Amino acid sequence: MCNFAPVEFERIWDAVEDHVMKHWNVGRGKKSVNAPKDILFMTLAALKHCGSWETASTMFEMDLSPFQKMVKKFVTMLDPCLYQIFVLDEEERSTTRHLTLTGNTFANFPCARYATDVTFQQADRPVGGYNDAKTFFSGKHHLYGLKVEVSVIPTGVAINCTDWEKGSIADISIFRANKQFHTSALQKRPGEDTINDQGPQADRYQNDWAVFVDKGYQGLQDEFRTIQPKKRAARGPPLTADERSESDRISHDRVLVESYFGRLKKLWGVCSHKWVWDRQTYNMFFRMCVALTNFSVRCCPLRREDGEHYLRYEARLIKLDLDIEEAKRLKRQRARDSRRARLELHTRAAIRPANTSSRRSSVGSLTRGDSDVSTDFGS
Repeated sequence: MCNFAPVEFERIWDAVEDHVMKHWNVGRGKKSVNAPKDILFMTLAALKHCGSWETASTMFEMDLSPFQKMVKKFVTMLDPCLYQIFVLDEEERSTTRHLTLTGNTFANFPCARYATDVTFQQADRPVGGYNDAKTFFSGKHHLYGLKVEVSVIPTGVAINCTDWEKGSIADISIFRANKQFHTSALQKRPGEDTINDQGPQADRYQNDWAVFVDKGYQGLQDEFRTIQPKKRAARGPPLTADERSESDRISHDRVLVESYFGRLKKLWGVCSHKWVWDRQTYNMFFRMCVALTNFSVRCCPLRREDGEHYLRYEARLIKLDLDIEEAKRLKRQRARDSRRARLELHTRAAIRPANTSSRRSSVGSLTRGDSDVSTDFGS
């Protein structure tokens, strides 16, 4: 019900118990009648099943408004602690030296510290004019939504995630905006200069480790030590066999971050369903899900099924786009059919009086002609 076995849930509670007891139900104001441990369980269940607050509140037979307020307040209190324990502390422990000594480096490129990519989540169209709304529209997915950049080390846990960005922002722009983290995380620490480093651009970036990115980050190699598949130039010759082989080796290592996204989307409905809540709370919910996903990876390492789940998630976004486009097409077709029908009615209404008047005039002329004939005959 909460994605974790009882033993795993107890481990999470042991990690955060001191923080919760120190910061929950303190100060002035009305106190919660539920035990903190029970609220933690409710929160995990809400993150897993939350397509809407009604779904989660019904599971625990609570009214919607009190349940929503309680969970939001609890997440606000717990998010910094979980993110520190399972994300930031992991980044400090998992240095390149530690990963090398424990044999947990990337298979093909041991010189890479982590892999970075951006995940997209559909959201409601923002209220306001077109100029305000279009900044949330992703040209890749053809949907309104939010983007977050996540960096994953070879052990399969994330060591950083950014605040959300609008859907129209390019992935490479998000990377550059997160320059402070990347510069610090990629820098070689004392004692790591003795580690064998024969990877790409080792001569140019002697004091930095590398980072995996995808084809969409072309040009970033001038600012950071990146490892990325080669992109075929527009109208250029096809890639050579060696270039395709090198791209396959890179993709084999970089796929780890996509597997992480698959685990994240599979565990937490709040990160995979359409985001309909307040965007101001998105960062804390997403960070908490990242921290809990790190704990899940520590208990059960990433597998191929996680990557396949992320591919299904991406396919679902594509289907949503196709369904929306089909609905728009049918709407336009109905509008054209309705307009055509109205024009035909107006045309018929305009023709009918003209035909009636012409028939009346012809009947009148025939009547006058008959009277003339009879008069002449009588004379």
